[in-house]
Amino acid sequence: MADRKEHASMPGWSTCAVCGGLCDERAVSLALPSSASGYALFRNVPAEVCTVCGETRFTLSTTGRVLAAMRRASHPDAVAVVPVYDLNRDI
Repeated sequence: MADRKEHASMPGWSTCAVCGGLCDERAVSLALPSSASGYALFRNVPAEVCTVCGETRFTLSTTGRVLAAMRRASHPDAVAVVPVYDLNRDI
């Protein structure tokens, strides 16, 4: 436990609110529902991710940036074609 507390006090590390494990800062991808196109994919989103359970959390500033990007009428950086599989059909 002392090792966990030692790491949690280091820059870039915090403690997970769900399991108590160590979190570190990472850039993640995030897919969110978007009425315009079905989903919007955000790459390189700064987050704290638990190394034990995978719980991911974002700062208020990051959340605001994501929401602002979704509200803008500008074009995305890229558009991807996503394959769709129908499990009601025999595959």
